[in-house]
Amino acid sequence: MKKQNFNEIVPPIFKNVSYENDVSDRIKEVTREQIRKGKGIYLWGAPGTGKTHVAWALAKNLIEDEYRVLFLNTAEFLERVRRDFNREYDDDEKGVFQEAMEFGGILILDDMGAENASPWVIERLSLIVNHRYEHILATIFTSNCDMEILSKRLGDRVSSRILGMVEILQKGGEDQRLT
Repeated sequence: MKKQNFNEIVPPIFKNVSYENDVSDRIKEVTREQIRKGKGIYLWGAPGTGKTHVAWALAKNLIEDEYRVLFLNTAEFLERVRRDFNREYDDDEKGVFQEAMEFGGILILDDMGAENASPWVIERLSLIVNHRYEHILATIFTSNCDMEILSKRLGDRVSSRILGMVEILQKGGEDQRLT
C-alpha cells in the first residue's frame, strides 16, 4: 500500500501546521494513548479556537507515523453523501459513504454538530459512529458543542457511542480568526 502523503490531502490554509508547536502536550499525550487503544478524542471549544488546526496537525503526525488517516469535514461529507445518493456504481467503485464506513484507519470528523440535524443526517452519522465503536476504530472528533449540546442535536444514541470511544478535551482560547 502506498504511503499516504499529507500534502496531497491537506487544504492550503493548513499546509504549515506543526505538531510540535500547534498541539499541546496534554492533547498529544491523550491522543497517543487513545489511538493505541483503538479509541480517540472529542476536542470541543468555541468557534475559532483552533480545533481544526490541531486536528490537521494530529493528522500530519499520524501520517508521518504511518497511520492511514481520513479527514472529513462533517457537513461537506454529508453533502457529498447526498449527491452520491442516487448514483449508480460499478462493482469496483464505492460512494463516499461506503468508503467512510469501510475505512479502517483513523477517521477525523471535523465540526460535528454544525450540520443540520435532520433524521437522515442523524441516521448517517449514527451508522458511522456505531460502526467505528463496534469495531474499535480510532476516531477524532472536533466540535463547537459540548456533549450535552451534541446530544440535543444528534440524539443520545450518537453521543453515547461517542462518549464510549473517546476522551473529551476542551480547547480554550480566543477566536484566532478575529486576531
